Parts: sequence; structure tokens; C-alpha cells
Amino acid sequence: MHDRFDERGVPISSGVPPIVVVAVIITFILVLTLLTLVFRDSSFGHAWPWTNAETVPLPH
Repeated sequence: MHDRFDERGVPISSGVPPIVVVAVIITFILVLTLLTLVFRDSSFGHAWPWTNAETVPLPH
């Protein structure tokens, strides 16, 4: 389909395909999920403040 008001015959965009919209939404949800998991588990195994790090028992 072409633009009726443009004498050059410029094609009219049909928009963004639905599969692209779905892929972007799924990717956004996955990124948020991974960020949530990283932030939730980031404190595990860390000694804070760093001055307490020397008191953490290490395995032999």
C-alpha cells in the first residue's frame, strides 16, 4: 500500500510485527527477573563491613 497524498509513491508502514512486540516484552520480563535474583542473592557469602572480613572462617 502506498501513501495517496505523496506523489512519489512512498510505502506506508504496516507497523511493528506482533512477534517483535512479544519478544521485547518477554525479554524485558526475563531481564527484570534476573536482576531481582541477583540483587536478592548478592548478600549471600559476603561479609559487610569489610573490616569483619578477616573474622570469617575459611575452609581448609
